[in-house]
Amino acid sequence: MNNNDKKAIKAGTWYTVGNIISKGMNFLTVPIFTRFLTQDEFGLYNNFISWMTIFAVIATLNLSATLYSARYDYEKDYDSYKISIISLSFLTTFISMLVVLAINHYKGDLFQLNATYIILMFIGIAFNLVIDVFQIVQRIEYNYNKVLIVSITLITINIIISILLIRILKNNLFGRILGTQFSVIVVGLILLIDFLSKNKRIQWKYWKYSIKICIPFIPHLLSLNLLNSMDRVMITNYCGTSFTALYSVAYSCGIAIRVFTSAFNGAFDPWMCQNIHNHTYDRVRSASKKFIGIISLIIIGMMLLSPELLLVMGGASYLEAKYVMIPVILGCFCQFIYTFYVNVEQFMKETVLMAVATIIAAIFNYGTNWYFIPRYGYIAAAYTTLVSYGLLMVIHYFLIRKINLNLLFDNKFIVICFLISVLLGIGISYTYENTPLRLGIVIVYSILIIFVLFRNKNVIINIFNK
Repeated sequence: MNNNDKKAIKAGTWYTVGNIISKGMNFLTVPIFTRFLTQDEFGLYNNFISWMTIFAVIATLNLSATLYSARYDYEKDYDSYKISIISLSFLTTFISMLVVLAINHYKGDLFQLNATYIILMFIGIAFNLVIDVFQIVQRIEYNYNKVLIVSITLITINIIISILLIRILKNNLFGRILGTQFSVIVVGLILLIDFLSKNKRIQWKYWKYSIKICIPFIPHLLSLNLLNSMDRVMITNYCGTSFTALYSVAYSCGIAIRVFTSAFNGAFDPWMCQNIHNHTYDRVRSASKKFIGIISLIIIGMMLLSPELLLVMGGASYLEAKYVMIPVILGCFCQFIYTFYVNVEQFMKETVLMAVATIIAAIFNYGTNWYFIPRYGYIAAAYTTLVSYGLLMVIHYFLIRKINLNLLFDNKFIVICFLISVLLGIGISYTYENTPLRLGIVIVYSILIIFVLFRNKNVIINIFNK
C-alpha cells in the first residue's frame, strides 16, 4: 500500500467520524429544541429547513460540486476558480431570493414564511456554499482535520447560539432560525475572508465552465431534495404546523439509522468500487448481504422502541406520532438499499439514468402526497414517502441490471429482509398498547442483535480496514 492510499484511507476514516459526530449531534439536539419550542414553532422551523433544502439547489446551482474536475483542469489557477464560483453562487442566490420574495408577496401562504425568514434563509444558503467549497477542497487535499473542525464548530455554535437567542428573545421560532443561520454566516464569512485574501480575480470563463457541468445535474438534485423534503412542506400547507412537528420528530428518529449506514457507506463505497474494478463481485455480494441483515435487525428493533424514542425525542405530546415511525423507518431501509445501487451507477458514470429515476420518484411522491394528505392527514405522508423510496429502490435495481451489475448484491435476500421487516412492523404496531409484551420482545431482540454482530464482527472489521 503506497502513501497516497494510506492517506486516502486515513482521510476517509476521519470523514466518517466527522459525519457521525455532526449527524449524531443533530439527532441529540432534537429533544432539546422540542422542549424549548411549541409544536407549532417546531413545525414551522422544520418547514423552514425543508424549503431551504429545496431552494439551495436552485440558488447555488450546486456549483461546489465542480471543484473536483476543476482541480485538474485549472490546477494553476485554482484559487481564482474558487472565488469565481463563489461570486456566481452569490449572484444566483440573490436573484433566487428576489424571485421567492416576489412570489411570497403575492401568495404569502405558499411557503408559510415571512419575508424576514426568507431573507435569512437565502443568506444562509449563500454562506453554506462557501463552507461547502472549503470542505470539498480540504477533502481533495486529504486535510481531514480541517473538515472535522469546521463540522464540529458549526453544530456547536448552532446549538449554543440557538439556546441563548431562544432564552433572550420573546420569539422562540425566530431565535431558533437565527441561531441556525448565525453559525453558518459566521463560519462562512471567516472562510470567505480567507478566500478573498488570496487576491485572485473573478474569471468569466470559470462561470461558463461551472454552469456547463452543473446544469445537467440540477433536475436530479432538485428531484432528490423534493423527495426528501416535500412531505413536510405539504403537511404544513394541508394539515398545519403542529402536524409537521409530529411528523418531523418521527422523521428525526430515522437519523439514528442514517448515522450508522452513512458511516458504513463511507468505508464500504471505496472498497466496493475497488472490487468492481477488480471484478471480485463475490466479495461485495457476501459483505453487503451480511450488513443488510444486520441493518434489518436494527430497523426492527427501532420499530419496537418507537414509543420510547418519541418520548425521549419530543416528550409525551409527540407520542401520537408512534404510528408514523414504522413507515418512516422502513423508508430508511429503502434509502439504504438505494444508496448501494446508486453508488454503482455513479462509479459506472450512468448519471442520466440516475437522474431519470429520481425525477420519476419525486413526481410520484408529489402526486400521492397531493392526493392523500388532504384526505388522510399527515400519517399518509409517511406511507407515500415509503412507497416513493421503494419505487426509487426498484427503479435503480433495474438500472444496475441494465449495466449488468445486479449480481453485486443478493437481491432475493434484500426482498426477503424487506418483506419480513414490513410484516413484523405491522405486528409490532399492535403491541404499542401493550408495553410489557413489547419490552419483553425488545429484550429478546437485543440479545439476537448482539449475537449476530458478534458472529459477523470480522466481516465488519475487514470492510472498515480496506
